[in-house]
Amino acid sequence: MADYKVKAFLLQRKMINEGKTEAIILTASLINSAGNPKEISYWLTDDTRATLEQIETILNAGFGYAKANSAKVGISEFLERTYIFFTLPSATGKTNHQFTGDKF
Repeated sequence: MADYKVKAFLLQRKMINEGKTEAIILTASLINSAGNPKEISYWLTDDTRATLEQIETILNAGFGYAKANSAKVGISEFLERTYIFFTLPSATGKTNHQFTGDKF
């Protein structure tokens, strides 16, 4: 799992799969451990682990905390299974999350 500082991020709801699926689109400007910039964009959708509302709340809180406190977020991909994993910081410690998604 790669760790990144968050420069900026945006969450939006959009229809994907030719308008068949509502998803959260996460776009972010990040800085890796070597100080190099990285842009990411993922679509994430609800499943048995989280609703769209929960995904929005979790990502807003984690990315927002990381940006405000110069903390790092961890991101890894298992694209063969359409999973995106996040380790997100908070005032009480880090939490791990798995969402259904892919690169957007």
